Amino acid sequence: MSWTTTWVFLAALGLDGTARSADGTARTADGTAPTAEGTTRSADGTARTAHGTALATPHDTPQRVASHDSSPQRVALHDSSPQCAALHDSTARRGALQDESPAAADDPRAVDRRRIFFLADGGVLRGRSKWTGDAWSVRIDGAWRRVEADRVTRTRVEREVKDEAAKLARTLKDDDLDRRVFYAGWLADQGLVAEALDELDRVLRAEPDHAGALELIDARTFPLERAEGRAFDAELYRELVLAGGVARPVERELILRLLVRGAGREVVAATFAHELTTTGNARREFATLAYRRVLVGEEPRELLRRCALDGSESVRRGAARALAAVNEPALAVPLIEALGSESPAVRTNAAESLGELGVPAAVPALVNRYSALAQGGAVTRPPAANIFIGKQFAYVGDFDVEIAQGASIADPTVMVGTEGAVLDVRLGGISGWTLVREAGVVRRSLEQLTGAKPGHAARDWERWLEEHGHVLELTDQ
Repeated sequence: MSWTTTWVFLAALGLDGTARSADGTARTADGTAPTAEGTTRSADGTARTAHGTALATPHDTPQRVASHDSSPQRVALHDSSPQCAALHDSTARRGALQDESPAAADDPRAVDRRRIFFLADGGVLRGRSKWTGDAWSVRIDGAWRRVEADRVTRTRVEREVKDEAAKLARTLKDDDLDRRVFYAGWLADQGLVAEALDELDRVLRAEPDHAGALELIDARTFPLERAEGRAFDAELYRELVLAGGVARPVERELILRLLVRGAGREVVAATFAHELTTTGNARREFATLAYRRVLVGEEPRELLRRCALDGSESVRRGAARALAAVNEPALAVPLIEALGSESPAVRTNAAESLGELGVPAAVPALVNRYSALAQGGAVTRPPAANIFIGKQFAYVGDFDVEIAQGASIADPTVMVGTEGAVLDVRLGGISGWTLVREAGVVRRSLEQLTGAKPGHAARDWERWLEEHGHVLELTDQ
């Protein structure tokens, strides 16, 4: 075998010092493709000489194809090497397949993929999509819809954005609510609006009045799925009012803002004045949220009633937080007075609401109530009564003399005798679950108002009040 024949055979097997790509094209160590004339091809496929001069591609100059195949060795190789014949057949087949989908090869936008569209009107559209040459085709509600190119400012592949979001999520701690709000804002910026709402919902469940989350909701116009594509009319208004009682936290916030924008404050105020007294617990709770967000300062008397008398814990808590939003310490006075009620339920509810109200002036009254519970629970003058312990019996004490003179049998006088003792008693205390629960609620409210935990005994709180009472006075001022 001559040297030339050997070299040709090695070239066919890719062992001549060049690397061959998957399509059989020989490439040098730097990845360029050498041609028969000693030229190389750059990354964009342009043929260049050793001096860097660009040559026309074979597609541009058919004559270059003849020149490329004019080498005797190459002609012999193409004609006689089985390996090269198979290689060229495979390359030809791949080329034919690529030619079957020229649009996908020329423009990656033509590939059917899930994308995020940022629209010129500020909206966001997500779904399967493909470029049709002059417009986008997006699959919406099971049908392909045309979206004009001038409506779209930019697009992103959904999978890529979700991968970035997952990397950021792994850096967040569960209790770092501030960073989670920032993360929710980033998600909204990237078009992942549903994921942003889920993150805000997580924050509001942990802290219903988180300032950062509420500011983000106010700063952006998040879509409300229940109202999308519908005109704001009386029917939708009523549906939203009822839905607020069962909606998740972030939806409740969006519903309230939409109600005020759509119907006005006066209409909303009249609606929730009624909802605050309705029989459904969830509806009353949603009403308290309305007085905490968009109707601050209205209906204080009814909210105080809810704090002390409502049977639902969530409604009482919501009413107290609505009063706290007013930032008026005088609203705590009726609840402080309710600590002296003869009803254990009213006292417990009042203590619970004072903790949510956040008025430091209530601390001395709560400490006094806690001390009274430790002594048996007396709050007002205990009721007094008489208890008889003993027995009664009858006996004949005498006879009626006048009747006895004219009768054979005298009329006896029957008398009643009493044996025993009469005791004067007063209620000293009540033991049981009611007072235990009340004491626990009072202590939790004290901890909530002061941020301190001096102990469980009443004496511990009395000492704490003696040491820190002046601080509470300054705070009230």
